[in-house]
Amino acid sequence: MKENYDLLIIGGGSAGLMAVRSSRQLDLTVALAEKDRLGCDCTWTGCVPGKTLLRAGKSTQNIDDAARFDINSPQPTIDFKSVMGQVRCVAKRFVGFRLGMTF
Repeated sequence: MKENYDLLIIGGGSAGLMAVRSSRQLDLTVALAEKDRLGCDCTWTGCVPGKTLLRAGKSTQNIDDAARFDINSPQPTIDFKSVMGQVRCVAKRFVGFRLGMTF
């Protein structure tokens, strides 16, 4: 079976995913070639997970800092397994957003 596409995008990293999204908005038929997971390093092991983990840490710091304003809360505890689940969820949503899809 032979397929015809308006555009072939090589690489499913951040730029490739945005190229797919932009091309689809222009009603182009697009093929995407990626040898590994969509999103590549930035999405799965770099920027996105790192920033998500930093946000979790910053959230606990904000709870601690609230006491300066007489807003008192018990000491936060971190469920690392749940945090990592959230990291994976954010990465999946990131890929979906880039492609214009929902996961």
